[in-house]
Order: sequence, then C-alpha cells, then structure tokens
Amino acid sequence: MNSIKRKLRDGQIVVGVTIAELLRPSVIKIYANANADFLYLENEHTLFGATAFADAVICARDNNLPVVTKTPYLDRGATVRLLDAGVIGLQLPMTERPEDVLTLHRWLKYPPVGVRAICCGYASSDYRAVDLEAFLKQQNEDTLLIAHVETRQGVEAIDEILGTGVVDVVFIGQDDLSVTVGRPGDHHDPRHLAAVKRVAEAARRHNVFFGLFAPGIESAKRWIDEGARFFEVSDELMFIQKGASEIVEEFRGLGR
Repeated sequence: MNSIKRKLRDGQIVVGVTIAELLRPSVIKIYANANADFLYLENEHTLFGATAFADAVICARDNNLPVVTKTPYLDRGATVRLLDAGVIGLQLPMTERPEDVLTLHRWLKYPPVGVRAICCGYASSDYRAVDLEAFLKQQNEDTLLIAHVETRQGVEAIDEILGTGVVDVVFIGQDDLSVTVGRPGDHHDPRHLAAVKRVAEAARRHNVFFGLFAPGIESAKRWIDEGARFFEVSDELMFIQKGASEIVEEFRGLGR
C-alpha cells in the first residue's frame, strides 16, 4: 500500500516537504534523510523541464519518498504522464465542483474503476516487468486524489465534492483562501477560520482525510486538534533563507 495512505489510516500525521526550484538529487536525499513522509513537487507556480521533473520523481522513489504534485487543472494527457512518471498523488488546484474530482478520478484509476490508459514498465513500475492484473489493482489502491480547496466556491460546495466518495484527502490552500474571504494573508481572521473549520467538519462527516499547508508547527497545532493529518510544509527556498538568516544574525551578534 502507498505509505501515505497507510500512515493516514493508522492515524499518523504525514508531512511532505516541498521543492519549488532546486530540483536536485541532493535536495531530495536531504529530505529523505530528514524522514519526510513524501515529496511535494511544485507544479503550478514554477516551471520545471520535463526531463528534470521525471528524473526527480525517479530519485524520490529510489529514496522511498512518494511524490505528490498538482495536476495542471483538468488535462487528461498531462495527468497520465504524471502518473506514468511515477507520481502517486495528484492534487487538483481550485477544486470547486464535484464533477471535476469525478473526472480526475476516472483518469487516475485503471479499468474497471476508471479509464487510465494501460501502461507499465515505466517509472510507475520502477522499470520492472510486472504481472499486469496485479499491477493495475495495486496502482488503483495506491494512487491518491487530493482535492485542493482554496476558494469560497470550493468551501461552499465542500459537501458535494466530498460526497462523491472519490476524494482521499481534502487540502486547504490557506493563502488563496484568505484572499477569497477578503483578508489576504490573515490566517487568523474569523472568516478564514470559519471556512477552514467548515472543510474540516465536512471531512469528518465524509470520512476523508484533512490537511493544509503549514510553514511551521505553530500554524499546524490548532488544525491537528480539528483532525488535520496531512501537511505540506516549506520549500527549499524557505529553508535556505531561514537557515542563512539565522546563522548570519548569530555572527552579527558576536560583534554587538
């Protein structure tokens, strides 16, 4: 079973670290050594070359890091290529309608569950020969559909979205959501908190795992109490900036 699903079903908190620009094996191995639960590859706000992206997925798999990434909205060809490249979890940005998650689910799963084109012997099977029937069944079990809710419309339709029965994780994009409720960047505004809580409550009702972006533990704590178990955290740029700022400030302090 996909280790993300197994850990979530066991009640564990899973933490995915992000790569935004520095798509290098060294970064992936550092994340693996940090015992991250998965790698989130930014695929909406940055531009990666296709070969570099595919190589990064293979490197992550070789280091026991399942890969989650966003789909480029609803594009069947792009979705299939991400899956065949070895991505295990697809996150649909701007999820606002139940029809959209149903469409993605059909593309995500092999027959008889969905209509994913048959393909094996590529990165999704680690370039190994497979028993086709067993491979299709295992892929259908392992692939993860994540509804990325980041607008007021998505929050208002949350019961219809999760009521489809095909969503594994509902994920809140906090920054975009804060913009749509009228308080950009304010994750403590009552309207923002009410929207996130509404999604968390719907996740419990529909037996769907709930998660969000949290740059640090303090921002995650209150939502863990609300049932959050799936977290995507800072990227390598934030880690470098934070580490560099801290060490320089420490040295500056020596001369004061």
